[in-house]
Amino acid sequence: MTRRSRSQEELRNASDSLIYEYWMLKGTTHLLLHHDDITEIGLLRNALLESFLIHARALVDFFFVGKFNREDDAIAGDYFDEREKDSWETHHADPDWFKDARARINKGVAHISYERRKDVWDYMLIEREISNTLDEFVKRVSVDLLSARWETTKHNIELPPFLMKGGILKTSFYPLPNPDWYPDKQGDD
Repeated sequence: MTRRSRSQEELRNASDSLIYEYWMLKGTTHLLLHHDDITEIGLLRNALLESFLIHARALVDFFFVGKFNREDDAIAGDYFDEREKDSWETHHADPDWFKDARARINKGVAHISYERRKDVWDYMLIEREISNTLDEFVKRVSVDLLSARWETTKHNIELPPFLMKGGILKTSFYPLPNPDWYPDKQGDD
């Protein structure tokens, strides 16, 4: 089935959601790695890991061609002309490194299942592969199709200062409602 073309405005708006998903992936990775005070509490560790996994799944579904994409899902291929899209899709089929993880997310996070497993998650592998793919995407996509927030990041999404300094969260995690607020800047309120 052929996907319908998206307007420049639709693509720019979807690119804001892409920033948010990646920001959440990087933030939860950082917390899982560097904040033992949080991860020692089982409930918080599980909440962080499940958040990481849901955001990872959203990013994989965006970047990689697979049977999971629906017509109203934004995908990386929407940002390219036909030639570039074919090249992207040829090199970005549903990745082997994520197939088992997707099944585990579906069975162990998104659904109550008889097949829920309690293995260790290699979230660093998942984060690294997604980060590499994001870097490649940003290099290949026309900047005209990305929102102004992409220029602000200089294609490098930084973690918010409260994660790096251990401060108090003063604003929403979700950056989209206020165009002046950006995920790598902490509000003064």
